[in-house]
Amino acid sequence: LQDKNKESTLIADIGTGSGAIAITLAAETQLPVIAIDIDSQALEVAKRNAKNLIPEHLIDFQCGNLAQPLISIFKTIQSQHKTHTSSTFPFKTLIIAANLPYLTESKMETLQPEVQKFEPRLALVAGIDGLDAYWELFGQLRTHRSLLPPELNVFIEIDPEQRLGCEKFILRHFQEANITVLTDLP
Repeated sequence: LQDKNKESTLIADIGTGSGAIAITLAAETQLPVIAIDIDSQALEVAKRNAKNLIPEHLIDFQCGNLAQPLISIFKTIQSQHKTHTSSTFPFKTLIIAANLPYLTESKMETLQPEVQKFEPRLALVAGIDGLDAYWELFGQLRTHRSLLPPELNVFIEIDPEQRLGCEKFILRHFQEANITVLTDLP
């Protein structure tokens, strides 16, 4: 990010889990980060992990389903903006990082036994095509697009086999989206 855009940028880590991505983004960018997870126990772990690593004011932990806490925050910002006409909408850019469950049931059965036994199924498996959580997230973003900042960047992690289906879905709901696919390290 260029310095002139930094002060009007907000980052959200949806499905934060242990908080590793949110904490790293806050530490590296010094931008405000909202860390969201549906699991309150995971958020407690994330809070403990962040405590000694980054200043407390940089990260806000929110419990909720996918983008719902973020949407609530922007509803509040928008209502305050309408009542205070002298102020400007504080964010021009929203960056979302989402490492949501993307495994199918069949993929789950092929994982190492230690993953199958100890990782929460909710954090790994998401429907027949493995993309249920992403479909819901993009549906929330589309439905509430007018509340969000003009520039929206979404970074997701998927299985390479899900690429075409995911691209088609995103373009169906965000026709002007610019999609870039990066391959993870082997």
